[in-house]
Amino acid sequence: MSSDGPAPSEPNDKMYPPTTLESIHKLDEMTDLIKDFELLTDPATLINVITKYTTDGINIVRMENKKRGRKLLYCNDRFVEMSGRTREELMSARSLNNFTLPFAGQVAFGYIHDELTRGLISRGYGRWARPDGKENVHEYTASCIGIDGDNLLVIGIDRDVTNRHKLEDQLRQASKMEAIGKLAGGISHDFNNQLTVIKGYCDMIQQGQTDEQGTAEALTQIREATERATGLTNQLLTFSRRQLLDNRVINLNHVIEKITNPLKRMLGETIELEFIPAKDLFNVVIDQARITETIMNMVVNARDAMPGGGKLTISTENAKMDELFLTPKKDLFSEPQVMLSITDTGIGMDPNTVQYIFEPFFTTKDVGQGTGLGLSMAYGLIQQSGGQILVESKLGEGTTFRIYLPRTYEPLDKFAETAAEQITDLAGTETILIAEDEQAVLHLMFHNLRNHGYSAMGSVNPKAVQTLGEHYEGKIDLLVTDIIMPGLSGTELAQKLLAKRPDMKVLFVTGYAPSEIRDELLSEDSHILTKPFSAIDLARKVRQVLDKGKPAG
Repeated sequence: MSSDGPAPSEPNDKMYPPTTLESIHKLDEMTDLIKDFELLTDPATLINVITKYTTDGINIVRMENKKRGRKLLYCNDRFVEMSGRTREELMSARSLNNFTLPFAGQVAFGYIHDELTRGLISRGYGRWARPDGKENVHEYTASCIGIDGDNLLVIGIDRDVTNRHKLEDQLRQASKMEAIGKLAGGISHDFNNQLTVIKGYCDMIQQGQTDEQGTAEALTQIREATERATGLTNQLLTFSRRQLLDNRVINLNHVIEKITNPLKRMLGETIELEFIPAKDLFNVVIDQARITETIMNMVVNARDAMPGGGKLTISTENAKMDELFLTPKKDLFSEPQVMLSITDTGIGMDPNTVQYIFEPFFTTKDVGQGTGLGLSMAYGLIQQSGGQILVESKLGEGTTFRIYLPRTYEPLDKFAETAAEQITDLAGTETILIAEDEQAVLHLMFHNLRNHGYSAMGSVNPKAVQTLGEHYEGKIDLLVTDIIMPGLSGTELAQKLLAKRPDMKVLFVTGYAPSEIRDELLSEDSHILTKPFSAIDLARKVRQVLDKGKPAG
């Protein structure tokens, strides 16, 4: 009996179930991969695969030290893509520097060249100047693979970190806002304390609750509260790098030698102080009073970190460039530095504490024993002076602060103004023109200077002061002017009046100045009185400025 069913057909793909077909295709792919893998035993093929499929930009350049250039010799497709240029543009350029933009914290060419020459791996960040305007930040690693005289053959690997960089910027911004919040809260607390003291004692005096002795004591408390408030605002200005500094060319050895004995008394008998000055220490430019205050604050912190006694070592040295390579922030240094280190054998800090140590109002001390502004103030001063401050610490092993300040080739400042505190005769008969936009401050200055015999005139309107100064028929010996005023700044007012009265002297009075005005003042031989000031401070400073240049005796 024969079957009536259909005759079997020739095998074909349509007869395989889908799962079977998928397995066959995977087997074919694996066979191809095995064949490709066998080809990778050839080094040239392996290198081509890596450079083609990696997500990093690979390049080989010739670093020409004299020309400060980087001539591209080879790059993969990813490198071209990151640059935003064509391969022809990159290969034909005299230097890749033509296609890059400055980047915060980037390492100077000479440092990279020296690093690579010594056989070290150079790491850092860069930014392409793409013609399409898109931002591209990359992290690079570079190694020297050949040396030809002063030129190096360097292989580099660039990784695109643009998105990470943007996220870090957002995080930094959030951290700044958090710091501002802490700053505002801390200031409100501390400043309100001082205002409470002032207001309370003023009320007691006005209501007749004090006798003569009680009034004198109340006034003393009011003055001390204003001094504390003054110190608070000065710390804030230093922290924000907005303080007017009296920068001079100084030698840190001389500064520390002068305060060694006071520091020993401050530390007490249980803590040994050793000062190791460097021989032939370079000079630096900084406000001597502020750096002295910073050193003393840091010594107090070190003392508090050694409750059971210990040793504090202060040393100075000329930091060599190869030593700067070993610092945690080597990319911040672009010139020779003077290094001041302060090392204690105290309790030390853990990494979490170290990362917040320079934040305002952050303190490791008990409540009421510190404001948390000392180190943030030090940070602001050093930054404003063009330097860096670094910290190293381990629990139980002590702490080391290193302050780096740029070397100056200028000689020590031989000009020493007569210290205002040494002036005892405050009287005068000169004519003084005053510009101050705060009526209460102007009234105080008028009253104070006239009490000392001066002829004082002026206004809260700087343009009115300009008119008065231009048309006054007599001699004007001194212009005392606030810096920040509506309509006309103090520096502009002084320039206009000095054009007509070149012999007139100028005293700037301010509690704050924008960076552009601050730089202008510090670049000239300007006289500055910072707010808040006392009546005696004003009288002494006026006499000091008027007497400058007069023959002694």
